Amino acid sequence: PGGGETTRTIRAQVLAPHAFASLRVSGGHAELNVQGLPQTPADRVYEVWIKRAGAPQPTNALFTVTAAGRATVGVPGDVAGVRQVLVTSEPLGGSRVPTRAPVIVASLS
Repeated sequence: PGGGETTRTIRAQVLAPHAFASLRVSGGHAELNVQGLPQTPADRVYEVWIKRAGAPQPTNALFTVTAAGRATVGVPGDVAGVRQVLVTSEPLGGSRVPTRAPVIVASLS
């Protein structure tokens, strides 16, 4: 235990009023925690994206929130070199490119 990895928590920008999101980064792994995020309509889902240089890339991490607007979702893959982690509302099943503006933006750099 304790292989010298530092853990840092980044407060994300959230567009929804009264909502809060943070990104916990440890080594090359990241976990997003949200509170107070509005539930998506039945035909939509939240999707996590990573942005290095250029356009956001899909992570295939899709999630919904509880009635209280809570969710914890792991960001797949290594986040080394990632500048931002974004969340958008997408059609059920997710998208290959974002179809709406981000509702959450966590800047790592």
